[in-house]
Amino acid sequence: MQAVIRKSDNVAVYLFETPKQIEITATGMIGDVRALDIRSSTHELVSVTPLGEPFAPGAHKWDNDRWSVADDDSHIDGLKDARKQAVNAVKDAKFAAGYSHDFGGATGVKTLDTRGVDDRTNWLTAQALYGAQIAAGNGDVAGATIRTADNTDITLTFTNALNVVLALGANGAAIMQRSWALKNAIDAASTVAEVAAIDIESGWP
Repeated sequence: MQAVIRKSDNVAVYLFETPKQIEITATGMIGDVRALDIRSSTHELVSVTPLGEPFAPGAHKWDNDRWSVADDDSHIDGLKDARKQAVNAVKDAKFAAGYSHDFGGATGVKTLDTRGVDDRTNWLTAQALYGAQIAAGNGDVAGATIRTADNTDITLTFTNALNVVLALGANGAAIMQRSWALKNAIDAASTVAEVAAIDIESGWP
């Protein structure tokens, strides 16, 4: 990929997904694409990496080896939308990875599926069932079976099984709360620099 970069601020003014036969001279850009205002004294042709996804609308700068959004606050809404999409991607990855629970003893740490609606429905159903059994006085009965992501069946008392499901639910709630906090911070940012400074990778459970 090629880009024509303005030397004064490193902003890309042309971006070519496929290489072009062009040359920037003292009097203008010539070849496959022509422009009289693109001169060798003010612009240069460089090889760059793709912008990547999600794409943030607006001006972009090429800083030697990476892209960044130019500090132009007129594009802040597009950048905010892109950052929120990135937050959603991290959140979805956390749920797709599942919840790790330490069952203790020989069983140790196992992962429980939290991939989508079916998994969440399964855990909500289990929570209701275990709660009903405890209410009926069967909390100490080892009648609950929890199936892990690696297809291991673990038999627990209804009380212990409910505690596992509640811990799983608390983990999911913490994931959602982190995503909301990040999106609130993105919404509250008033400049491109403030949006770009928000660390969306840390602070997750």
